[in-house]
Amino acid sequence: MSFLEKNLEDIIFKNFDKCKERGLKIDHMKQGLLLRQVDLGDYGIADLITVSFECNLINGCTEIFINVIECKKGIIDTTAYLQGKRYITGLKELLFLSELDVDHYRINLKLQLIGSSFDERSDLKYLLHSDRDTQVFTYEYGFDGISFKEVDRFLFFKRTIGEREIKKMAPKIKQLHRAFYLSLADKISDRKII
Repeated sequence: MSFLEKNLEDIIFKNFDKCKERGLKIDHMKQGLLLRQVDLGDYGIADLITVSFECNLINGCTEIFINVIECKKGIIDTTAYLQGKRYITGLKELLFLSELDVDHYRINLKLQLIGSSFDERSDLKYLLHSDRDTQVFTYEYGFDGISFKEVDRFLFFKRTIGEREIKKMAPKIKQLHRAFYLSLADKISDRKII
């Protein structure tokens, strides 16, 4: 029997607490709802969605934490990421169109991608580097069951901008900065304040 995407989804849905113990540490997941195969209309069908609430007695604001969990049998790639972001967009539209009084809630939408491996050669690593609302997990399914490991988005960068490169770029940045302000000053002097 081959391991299918549906099998991964089944394991997480039926054993969510056990999966958390085995490495699926989803940010801000308190006690709440775990929903499966959520139809988001034209945006598609999300594998799993968690919804939890946290009330702040000081300012009366309730935080709503919504996690979209996208399961992939194989490699997590840019297509999987964009699919998950499409679901997030659908949820935002749903929340906007709902009768929820958003002034009294702080809504946190997060994406979790789960797959057997991560495509380190794709541009996805650059997207994830600046996206703090997405977590990536790899799974292993073996004799002792399933285990999860969070992918550290900063491990992919072997070389960062060093001091020498910054010193080389500094004069160019200063020139651009000066040119921008001079062009802005020209535009402002041509305008009338009434």
